[in-house]
Amino acid sequence: MKRHLLATVAIGVLLLAGCVSTGDSEPQASQEAQTSQSPQESSQSTPASEAEEIVEELGETSDGDTTAGTVQEPSEAIGSTKENVETSASSLSTLIESLEVAGETPSGYDRDLFKHWVDADGDGCNAREEVLIAESLKKVTVGSGCSISGGEWVSAFDLVVTSNPSNFDVDHFVPLKEAWDSGASGWDSATRQAFANDLGFEMSLIAVSASSNRSKSDRDPADWLPPNADYRCEYAVAWAQVKSRWSLSIDPKEKVTLLGLADECGNTPLEFNPKAPVGQESPPAASKTPSPTPTPSPSKTASPSPTPTPTPTQTQAASACQPGQVDINIASIEELMRIKHISDVRAPLVVSARPYTSIDQLTRVKGIAAGRLADIKAQGIACVG
Repeated sequence: MKRHLLATVAIGVLLLAGCVSTGDSEPQASQEAQTSQSPQESSQSTPASEAEEIVEELGETSDGDTTAGTVQEPSEAIGSTKENVETSASSLSTLIESLEVAGETPSGYDRDLFKHWVDADGDGCNAREEVLIAESLKKVTVGSGCSISGGEWVSAFDLVVTSNPSNFDVDHFVPLKEAWDSGASGWDSATRQAFANDLGFEMSLIAVSASSNRSKSDRDPADWLPPNADYRCEYAVAWAQVKSRWSLSIDPKEKVTLLGLADECGNTPLEFNPKAPVGQESPPAASKTPSPTPTPSPSKTASPSPTPTPTPTQTQAASACQPGQVDINIASIEELMRIKHISDVRAPLVVSARPYTSIDQLTRVKGIAAGRLADIKAQGIACVG
């Protein structure tokens, strides 16, 4: 899908260059300046003759032949195992509706928690280099240390074209921080690494101009869309697919924006199946409190027989929980799952972190940060007895 998209973009660049050349007799340099529609224009724009060469190369190169000579095929080692769960959606809006809607948890993010770029298959090229090899519109040659030469790349975000791979970034389609805020904070380190180097789904990583990647930063579609308006439908599809693949949530504003794009784009059927396995981080082992050493009873001394003192009747301390509420200190897994954001995955973690002296201590549980804690309190059924 991505290669066909890049071919379409290249043809668009060619048509744009052709229109300029037939309607204007200005020098070639003036024509080149109009090939990019980005607000931040690049000096690596491709003239019409070069765009024709790109189209010719695409016609000569099959999907399985992206390199020449000693070139290595792009890897699909990460996130493409046979254990992947198959899912399906009949349309973009159906896929969007299938995503969990939840507030984000924007605390604790550290880019270093997502190890990248890695060479998972040991072929000498890391994930970033594999993406550049796969997305080049011309055959590339790979030298020692995975040095790449002879390629041509077009940024789908803003139509900037370059022959120097150093000018482009490889973008995490769903940014690392956005992933963290949407569920990756509860992942184990292996899952975060797999997400950051995902070659198992072609839209997870994409080569784009450095300026467009900086402009996007860690924003979701509610706050940023590509300057290239013709790419926005594909952008919405890819965004929803990556979120679905990695079981990430969307926030309410993000959902509204995506559904709006689905309506505008015609909501065509999707060709998408793979769902990546996600591992949750194990909770810290509960420390055992040592049993107190019995204190020897003092020896009894004879004393006058005292008047027996009646033993007061013991009464149970008043509980802070009301009928219908869930006491997080004693509730079963099933009862805990009545509380918002406490799923069948988090409920055992809640149990292992007992006892609690207040609802605020639920932040001990992985995946429950300030935002979700506020939702739990607002629901009003969680209590500490």
